Amino acid sequence: MKTIKCENYFCVYFCEGMCRLEQLDLSITGACCSCIYVDIDEAYLNRQREKLLSSLRFYE
Repeated sequence: MKTIKCENYFCVYFCEGMCRLEQLDLSITGACCSCIYVDIDEAYLNRQREKLLSSLRFYE
């Protein structure tokens, strides 16, 4: 049963606010040591940044 909450949308183990792992390792600061980040294409990431920045400028 998944009972470990997770807020890292970029981790491969993230699923609907929970961690898919049954157990994980935490650093002394409480950061997850089991996290594996999803690789996001840089071109896609840049497009998304520009899109978000454009929408934020709308409110200026």
